[in-house]
Amino acid sequence: KPSPVSWDMSADGQPSSEAALLITVSDPEKHGTSITAAFVDYKLSTVTQLSRYAAKEFFVRRRYRDFVWLRDRLCHAFPGCVVPPLPTVDSPLKDDRFSPNFIERRQAGLQLFLRRVAGHERLRESSDLQTFLEAKVWELQTVKNATGSS
Repeated sequence: KPSPVSWDMSADGQPSSEAALLITVSDPEKHGTSITAAFVDYKLSTVTQLSRYAAKEFFVRRRYRDFVWLRDRLCHAFPGCVVPPLPTVDSPLKDDRFSPNFIERRQAGLQLFLRRVAGHERLRESSDLQTFLEAKVWELQTVKNATGSS
């Protein structure tokens, strides 16, 4: 469960736009044992005051390729916006992606990406972002298949 949040309030007593959608990336988990098929996913905990979301607090698990899909969709849907970058793979060694240091750096980069998206007045309104944050794994895969991504 996400930690308690104090909302930043604007002059009219409503949550500020940046505080209306708070997303935390945590709890990385490695799945699989082979180098080629193994992956790490992360828990995304969301706390929101935005009424279009089904709940005020919820979480999902997402892997890096899901973030790539989200960024691609945001770039496509908002061609005039600067979509924040994702953390890069900074090591040529395949197995390095499972080292604690790499996972920690990637988690921090994914957190920064989502914080920037959630803080952007147009990007945070994206239906793709909402799907990314709310959908169960199989629901997200169905959407990704329909949009031509894996």
